[in-house]
Order: sequence, then C-alpha cells, then structure tokens
Amino acid sequence: MAAVYLPDAKLMLPYAPEQNGRDKIREYWKKSFNAISDVQLTTNTVDVVEKTAIETGNYKLTVHTPDGKKMEDNGKYVSVWKRQPSGDWKMSIDIFNSSVQMTH
Repeated sequence: MAAVYLPDAKLMLPYAPEQNGRDKIREYWKKSFNAISDVQLTTNTVDVVEKTAIETGNYKLTVHTPDGKKMEDNGKYVSVWKRQPSGDWKMSIDIFNSSVQMTH
C-alpha cells in the first residue's frame, strides 16, 4: 500500500494525527489493515492538470474494534497524485473523513 505514495506524502486521517512521509504512512496502514474490511471506493471525479491529478470520491468500509464490535463507516476522500518521470502516478496527499454523524 505504501508504494503508491511519494516519499514525502501526507496522509490526513479523521481522529488521528497527520502521517508525514511514506514510512509513517506504511506504519499506519500496517496497524490499520487488520481492523478494516469490506472496503469499497467509488471515484467521482478526476481532474488532471499537466502532471497533477486530483481525485475525489466516496468510501464505505467496516471497522473492527478491539472489543470485537463492527462499525460501518462511509465518507468522502480527496487524493492528489503526481506523475513521475517514469510515467507512474504517485500519491502526494491523501485525505478522507467520515460522513457518519457522531453521537454524544
């Protein structure tokens, strides 16, 4: 998963500190993979200007809590991609947030 990010990428998460750099992003996803399942991504738009692409979309997923419960989540995301000299696209900024309203 970390391979799609640039070495200096930013991952901006809900309810968590920003993860700066591929190594920190790798560690975040490594810890989170076992807690997340049934991920569905729907791309809504991709705008490309020269060597930059901005992708927007929606997600649905299931979060497995440490106490064994399941929580359904859905939300939206924005990803900024940069075209590399090799022609590959790498993610520069990845941000997502939930559309589920919190109850107090």
